[in-house]
Amino acid sequence: MVRIAFIKRIGDGHGPCMSCHWRDTTPAQLLEMFLGDTAHWQMTSRLQADWYVLPQKVGAIQQLSRGVRHRLKEMVQGRGGGVSGRPVLPFGLYDIVVDIEPSIEIEYSDSAIVACFAGACCTELDSRSFRMAMKRYDLLLNPTLNSEWAVHRLPQAISFPYLCDPRTARNVFSTNGKEAVLFVDWRTMSCLATQINGFDSLILETAAKRLESVLGVGIRFVKRSKEGHLPNNPTRYFSELARCAYYASFQMSDTGQEVPEAASLGCICFGVKRSPYHRLLCHPACLCADMAEFPEKLRIVVRSTSLQRNIIEWQDKMLDIHFGKRPIQLLERALELKERAKKRQSMGESVQPAD
Repeated sequence: MVRIAFIKRIGDGHGPCMSCHWRDTTPAQLLEMFLGDTAHWQMTSRLQADWYVLPQKVGAIQQLSRGVRHRLKEMVQGRGGGVSGRPVLPFGLYDIVVDIEPSIEIEYSDSAIVACFAGACCTELDSRSFRMAMKRYDLLLNPTLNSEWAVHRLPQAISFPYLCDPRTARNVFSTNGKEAVLFVDWRTMSCLATQINGFDSLILETAAKRLESVLGVGIRFVKRSKEGHLPNNPTRYFSELARCAYYASFQMSDTGQEVPEAASLGCICFGVKRSPYHRLLCHPACLCADMAEFPEKLRIVVRSTSLQRNIIEWQDKMLDIHFGKRPIQLLERALELKERAKKRQSMGESVQPAD
């Protein structure tokens, strides 16, 4: 098992709000520490990674949304502590250290791979921020998947999706007794709502009822903040999602990672061909050119229990390959290159020129 640690600042919504070691917590307890964006929850479980949470920059807390600030205050007061006071990190304990926020000052290490999980901050790979990042890191993990799927050298940018851990997700949230209802992602619902001319709760409910009448199945959704953060405790969101048989996303985020997240909870997922995540995961029967194709594809799937079983088997296989084994192999390959470089350097230092 590759030993991995993640680093973030306390106000960053990606990850827990306090430092924690995998061995000292459970997946359910870890999720309770997340501020809103849960994309790194299953990744942490899959990698059995530790988290180091650093203090926030002066004034940066006020730049967070009101909901995130409130949740952060509640969680820190309720649990206390958990923030590493100084950015001095135990590189020697880990094979790979992953920085969630490129602005964190990390001293380069010869003993560990130092990586940056780029997120939405370095999607332009020829940008100044990317070139600066490559001076500080061995790897740039690019979740938009528009980099190479192979490691040839260090430093390098590689495609690296948000990892999934279906076994853990289904242990934490029961997927038994699925209801024949469709969970619609919040971006798709907000798009439908704006077509009615609004975004408040009443208009969202109106959009959901219209969609129910067209599709002939019940509709569920969870309203998020404008920043995309989940309301209150994300546990409620996953509990609701785990009860739904179907999931649909047509106005995806920068990556579309919500679909594999839903598939990890046993939902049959419908997505769009323009999303790299959807193409990697969705069964051909569920992959749509646009939302206009969706109603008929949904009806075909709903009518066939054998097709539903095939889709779940397909999704589980794709989750294991593309959102598990394949990216982890990239990390292992990077470690091999790092070890080779260290050996060459050691041999060069040990061979002294004759007098």
